[in-house]
Order: sequence, then structure tokens, then C-alpha cells
Amino acid sequence: MLGFVLLLVLFSNAGLFPSGKSADQLVNEAATNLTSAPVVKVDARFTQTGTRYSMSWQASKSGGLIGTASFKGSTDQLVSLGDKAWIRTDKAFWDNLGRTDALAQKVLPGNWMVLDRAGSVVAPDVPDAVSLRRLLPTGRTDLSKGPTQTIGGRLTVRLSDSSGDLYVTAAEPTRLVRLVYAPSYTDKIGISGLDASLSYPESLRVTAPAAFYDPADPNTLPGRYTVPNGPDGNPAVTRGRCDASGCAYAVTVHNEDGKGGSQATVTVKLSTQSAGGDDLGSCTAPIPPIGYNQTETVSCTVTGRAWTNFFGSSNTLHWFREADVHNPIWDD
Repeated sequence: MLGFVLLLVLFSNAGLFPSGKSADQLVNEAATNLTSAPVVKVDARFTQTGTRYSMSWQASKSGGLIGTASFKGSTDQLVSLGDKAWIRTDKAFWDNLGRTDALAQKVLPGNWMVLDRAGSVVAPDVPDAVSLRRLLPTGRTDLSKGPTQTIGGRLTVRLSDSSGDLYVTAAEPTRLVRLVYAPSYTDKIGISGLDASLSYPESLRVTAPAAFYDPADPNTLPGRYTVPNGPDGNPAVTRGRCDASGCAYAVTVHNEDGKGGSQATVTVKLSTQSAGGDDLGSCTAPIPPIGYNQTETVSCTVTGRAWTNFFGSSNTLHWFREADVHNPIWDD
């Protein structure tokens, strides 16, 4: 989407002319100067398929890009460098996509994520200057020259046709500084209400995020631990020594994703009820960092008056146990 708006901006360049030059001459000059500029900064607002967007980005001729996009209550950041792009979303972004899974709701919001250019639904189109230049019109235009006016401290000439107004600098080099669609105009891609302002910074420094998630690579995601089933088909929880002082348990935990993230824990609960609970007590053990797709065993001992009283109540004891894992990033 960022790239698309930038394309529109370039298209609009094709009809500018300071005094003494025709619209067609200035269209080509503005287009050439736009595509040859070291850096272009764009602030744009527009509507597409009923959604209002507000976007701001800077793109360098060398291929770097930084930007921000706001729509449907979501504000997201974008960085592109070389052949890679990253996005930092908020929860509203995933809500808009209908994503209710823990990855989208708990893990990705607020963090950088690498974009899959092979077809990710969130990957924006970020064309280079060459591809943008191909969208510009050639031949004669229907633009008419209006009065000069100052925009951002620069004297500009307004060029108008039925689609809207273009504003180009009155002094050399000829540069497009604003594009405004007419209220009734909608372009071929469904964009309407476009108001874009352009400036030309001297340089742009783009830095790749130091840390980011890749949903296609579980190694990059926060650790997510589970209790796998043992050979008997039940959760791999092994009872150790039990007496009046307490009952020890060893729990096998498996990491389904990466090894970063907050401290995960496993809790063993004992109950006289098959439906679960911890009326006989519980114990919690921290889970150490475990590599992706690796397994470890952690232990803890249930103690307390409830267990002691229960243990001394009969020579034959029956109780139920369950083990729950808490992954803060994924669960909270």
C-alpha cells in the first residue's frame, strides 16, 4: 500500500510547469527529478474500499524506506532495507485481519516482524524508482496552469484537470510538492480523497531492527512450552517419593518455538476430585531456557497441611494430578 501511494504521487508529477515551460515539459522534469532524488518524503491521506488511510514515509534511491501507516484504529511502522522489510504492528492490525490466534493477539503486536515477500498478506508493495517511472503518462496532458502559491515555504504553481490539482515548484529544479484529488475523482485502483505532500530530504539513514520475529521460523519466536504425552498416552508427569512431608513430581516439558521470552513455569496440582483443582496443594517450578524442539524435565514438590492431613487419613490413598504450563507472552 505504501508503494502504491508513492506511485500515485509520481503519476501526478506528470503535469507541472513553472513559467516558460509547457505542462508536458514540466511533467517530464518533475518525474525525472522525483525518480532521481536521493530521498523522497511523502505524507498522504486517502480512501480506498471505504477505509481511510493516513501514511507517512521516506524512501531513498538506494532502496531504503521507513514509514508509518494508520487505518481502522491501527498505527504500524515499516522499515525496508535491501531485499528485506519489517513491520511493527499493534493489536488492532491483527483484529482488522480477523486473526484471533495467540501469535497475532499476544506475541506479534508491538514487536518487529520480518515480512514474507513471497505472499504475506501484510507485506506492502514497495516499488523502486524505475518501476514508479513506468507508471507516469507520456504525450500531451490536459493540465491548466493556475496561480502561484506558497506551500511549505516554497513558491509553487498549481496545475489542474478534472482529476485534481498538482503543485510544482516555480523555481528549478522542478519538483512535485503536492497532489490533491478532486472530491468526485476515484482513480483506476480505487483511491479517492488523496492529499499527498512531498519533500526531498538530503539523506536517509535506515537501520534494520536489531530483534524481530519471523512467523515462518519458530526459532525466532518466544519459547512456548507444553507437557507432551508419555508412552502411556497421558501427560508426561512422573510421581516421585511421597510421604507426609510432601509429594515430588517430575514433569517433562517440550519447547515448540524459540528460546527467548519471559519466564515460563509449570504447576502441578493435586486434588481428590477427578475434575481437577488443587485442594491437596500445588507446586510450581520455573522452566529453564530450552532450545526449539527440545525437551527437558523440571521438578517440584507439593507440600502443606492439606497434603499432610490427606496422607495421614488412610492407608489407601487415591488422588488426581494435573500439570499446567504458563507461557507469559503467549498466555497473558
